[in-house]
Amino acid sequence: MMVPQAEKIALDMGKPLVITVGRMLISPGNINVVPGRVEMYFDIRDLSMDRVREAQRRVTEACEKAAAERGVKVTVSEITTVEARALCPALEDRLEATAKEHGLKYRRMMSGAVHDAQLVATLTDAAMLFVPSRGGISHDPAEWSDWEDLNAGADVLLDTLVKWNEE
Repeated sequence: MMVPQAEKIALDMGKPLVITVGRMLISPGNINVVPGRVEMYFDIRDLSMDRVREAQRRVTEACEKAAAERGVKVTVSEITTVEARALCPALEDRLEATAKEHGLKYRRMMSGAVHDAQLVATLTDAAMLFVPSRGGISHDPAEWSDWEDLNAGADVLLDTLVKWNEE
């Protein structure tokens, strides 16, 4: 019930907001037994913390409504909050220009994952460069990037850093 509801909230709010239900603990966990307890973990990400908070409010409201309709208890708690951080637009522009110069296909994208760049950006200019992963799989043992893509990414990074330093 709550997974489709979370998806609906994310779709209603629009990109770049994402809501992931990446973990559920169901007890007792037998296929033929109605669970007595379910723990669900929602990961909500967006570039705007106001939108994250609004999504949190909507998810909490949906959980409370579903619980009331079913006569069950729900407890919602926040485990961790990681502030969204904008990276350096000028450095992102430079990466894009270098990718064009190399004749590579590219696209700008938001990363909701917490990367070192998020912490580095508090100290200096930072941006991120991603290379394609087969099937778009990321943060998973099945993730694979072809050597040609890794080499192209390294070339773009090197050329960008050299030009950035010259400017």
